[in-house]
Amino acid sequence: MNKNNKAFTLIELLAIIVILAIIAVITVPIILNIIENSRKGAAQDSAFGYKDSINKWYLEKLSSNTSYNLGTTYEIQSDSTLKNAELATDILAVNISGQKPTGGWVVLSSTTHTIDNACMIIGEYMVKFENGSINETQKGNDCGKIPGRYEASPESWFVYTTNNDVITITGLTTEAKSLEPEEIVIPKTIGGKTVVAIGDWSFGGTGYSDYPYIKKITISSTVKKLGYGAFAYMENLEEVIFEKNSTLEEIDGGAFTNLSKLGKLEIDFSKIKKLGGEAAFGFSKFEIDELVINNDLVYEAGGLSGAKIDKLTVNVDNFKCYDGYYCDGLEINELIYGDDVETIPSGAFSSTKINSITFKDGLKTIGSGAFSGVTGLTSVTIPSSVTSLAEDAFPSSVTVNRSN
Repeated sequence: MNKNNKAFTLIELLAIIVILAIIAVITVPIILNIIENSRKGAAQDSAFGYKDSINKWYLEKLSSNTSYNLGTTYEIQSDSTLKNAELATDILAVNISGQKPTGGWVVLSSTTHTIDNACMIIGEYMVKFENGSINETQKGNDCGKIPGRYEASPESWFVYTTNNDVITITGLTTEAKSLEPEEIVIPKTIGGKTVVAIGDWSFGGTGYSDYPYIKKITISSTVKKLGYGAFAYMENLEEVIFEKNSTLEEIDGGAFTNLSKLGKLEIDFSKIKKLGGEAAFGFSKFEIDELVINNDLVYEAGGLSGAKIDKLTVNVDNFKCYDGYYCDGLEINELIYGDDVETIPSGAFSSTKINSITFKDGLKTIGSGAFSGVTGLTSVTIPSSVTSLAEDAFPSSVTVNRSN
C-alpha cells in the first residue's frame, strides 16, 4: 500500500465548497441577468416588429384616404388584432414573426403618421413607447387605462328623465350617493338611449350642494346642454372635463356658480349657441382663450361674469355684458369691436377689468358709462367715425385719443 497517497482534509473540502459557493454567488446572478436581458430584448424586438407592421399598414391607408383614423387609439386584443377604442367594427389583423402581443394599446399619430405612444403586453413583459421610441420595459400585464376609451360610471348610478327617447341626467341614485364617489363620468347612453343634457340643479344647489365629495366630473361628447345651476356651489369640485369632440351648445344661467376650487374650464366656445345669465360662470376665474359674440349666440345678461378672457370679439350692435353686479369679476385682456358695430350702449362693460380695447371705423356711438369703473385700461383711440361720445364713457384715469 502506497503511504504517499493523501486524501483531502476536512478543512480543504470546506475551502473548496466555500470557493465554489463564492463563484456561484458571483456568476449565477450574471447568468440570470443575461437570460433576463435576452428575454427582455426578444420582447422589445417583437414590439418593434409589431409597431413597424402597423406603421406600414397606416401609411398604406393614408395614401388612399388621408383622413383615415388620424390620431385614433387602438386596443390590442388577446389574439394580437387591433380594435378601435371607440368603433368596435374597426379591426386590424397584424401579421408579424416572433412573439405577438396579447394586450395593451397603440396611438396612431396624425402628426408623424406612425405610432407615437403605445403599451404592449408581450409574454411576461410590458413594453412602452413614447414619441416613437421604447422608454420602458418591465415585467407586468397591465397597461392601465386605454387612451381614447370613454369609461363611464355605471348607468345604475344616475337618476334621469326621458323625453323623445333622449335622456337628461338629474342626479345620482341613493346607491351611488352611499359610495360618495370623488369622480363621476357621465355616460353617453343609458339603456340604449342617448344622454343629451345635465338637468337644472342636477348636481348643484342654492348655497350648497348635495354632492360635497365629488372632485371631478367628465362630461360625454353627447351632452348638448347644461341646465340652470347644474354644478352650482359644488364646494370641492376641482375639475370638469369635456370629452374630445364635445357637442355642448347651451350653458344655462348659474351652471358654474361659486366653484371656488375649480381650475381652468376648457370649453369650445365656437360651438356654444346659448350662454345663460345670472352668473353662468359664477364668480370664479374661468379662463377662455378666445370668444366671439355674434348673432348666432343667445346671450343673457351677466353670462360672462367671473370669466377671464384673453381675446373677446364683439360683432353684435348694442351688446351689453350688463352693468354693475352681473359682470363683476370679468377680466378681458383684449376687447375688439367688429366692423358692424355702430353703437356701444350705456354700461356695456362697466365694473370690469380690460387691458386694451380696439374700435373699428364705422362705430358711431359710445353711450354713458359704457366703460365706467373699468380697471386695467390706460388709454383708448376713438375712430373718427364716432359722432356721439358720452363724457363719462370712460373713467377719468383713461386717456382718450381721437384718430385722424
